[in-house]
Amino acid sequence: MLVGFNMRNFKSFGKEEAFNMIASQTKRHATHVYNAPKHNVLKFSALFGANASGKSNFVKGIQLFKNLALRGEVFFYPEDLTFKLQDLSKDIDFEMEFLIEDIIYVYGISANFHKRIISKEYLLQIKNNSEKTLFVIDNLKKDFEHVKLDVKNQDRLNIYKDDLKEHQLLLKKLASASGENLDKLFTCTKKVYSFIKDDLIVITPNMSYRDKINQFLKVDEELSAIDILKTFDTGITDYFYETLSIDDFKNKLKTKYFINDSMMGDLLEKITNIKNNETIETNLFGEFYRATLKDEKPFIQLLGFEHLNKEDVSFSLEEESDGTKRLIELINILHNAKSNDKTYVIDEIERSFHSNLTLEFIDKFLSYSKNNRSQLIITTHDTHVMNQNKFRIDSLWLIERDGSGMSRLIPLSDFDIRSDKVLDKDYLNGRYGGIPNIIKTIEVNSNTNE
Repeated sequence: MLVGFNMRNFKSFGKEEAFNMIASQTKRHATHVYNAPKHNVLKFSALFGANASGKSNFVKGIQLFKNLALRGEVFFYPEDLTFKLQDLSKDIDFEMEFLIEDIIYVYGISANFHKRIISKEYLLQIKNNSEKTLFVIDNLKKDFEHVKLDVKNQDRLNIYKDDLKEHQLLLKKLASASGENLDKLFTCTKKVYSFIKDDLIVITPNMSYRDKINQFLKVDEELSAIDILKTFDTGITDYFYETLSIDDFKNKLKTKYFINDSMMGDLLEKITNIKNNETIETNLFGEFYRATLKDEKPFIQLLGFEHLNKEDVSFSLEEESDGTKRLIELINILHNAKSNDKTYVIDEIERSFHSNLTLEFIDKFLSYSKNNRSQLIITTHDTHVMNQNKFRIDSLWLIERDGSGMSRLIPLSDFDIRSDKVLDKDYLNGRYGGIPNIIKTIEVNSNTNE
């Protein structure tokens, strides 16, 4: 689970800002909290703020942190990432706190994209209120500290450390270690790397969750994706998939969209040369295609849906409304909420959603995931989510820019708010901040000849 995330000097976040999912002492909505033996962690959090307040930058910060950890090095980035109103040559600092198997881990990175170096990297373990350093690398001070190891594991570590370049991260190298009798340093690193890679899912407005078609092909389940989709009043009653050969696929694109083979680029080549156990998903003109290998021949599935009228009517995904498309993109999150322990971070969850649909999506997530460690973290403009009757006060945050242009994270729990208070009304009236400071147009009287 994600317990906290801090960042400094990234985009609109100049000074260090801290976000956390630690539950307060409030007893309301107790099922919205995962109670570990020594840690109570929130399962849901929402961040509100005006346009350009920094909500999307918050999500981009988590995404960049993940990309850095998985790539294992500082990489070229086509735009300035640092806070532009101060020294651009300063480091960007990220720190994430995780709860893995009821133990807290803290992983931090200080990266300089201008110099392309990792200034500092560290991994800590917090257990029984005691902090233990697993490793700390400070490239500026040429210092390296780590937990004590036996001779064999020390030799392993020396090999990875000696091979480490100043633009590379040790986490990925240690997580790749194999062999018998791996020491605590290696096993803990693998757990942290695995969480970042597999369990931290970031979805921006222009992205969607993967595996869209496959989620509808699983029929031997207590609660299928199509069952969930039916409950949202989209008119959809069932799904179908049209199976196409490569020739059928090419002809469809040619006749419907005037796309020839050369315009498809390397996609056609990838599908033609697809391997066993490989799946290729692609979104073309608003339709989802899935290519796999069957009987040693590539075949393609096109996802569509049936609507109930006087008789069932079929629609391609392209013909569905924007809101329905968005729901289909995200439905797998609900579909998997009962069975996995992933943390989903969604920017602008309400895009193309009615307010009631947004609330229902969150309600379903919390209901389906009540017995596991799944988390949902969202940014939104939808003030209907700012509701104490539905959500805990410690799960609601504001992001606003201060006078120097820096984004600030403000938990609503910092305010003295009664439990019966109507939050959205006070928020829109500016009581808590985090709203646009709109300058009304000045009326100019012009002289006219009569």
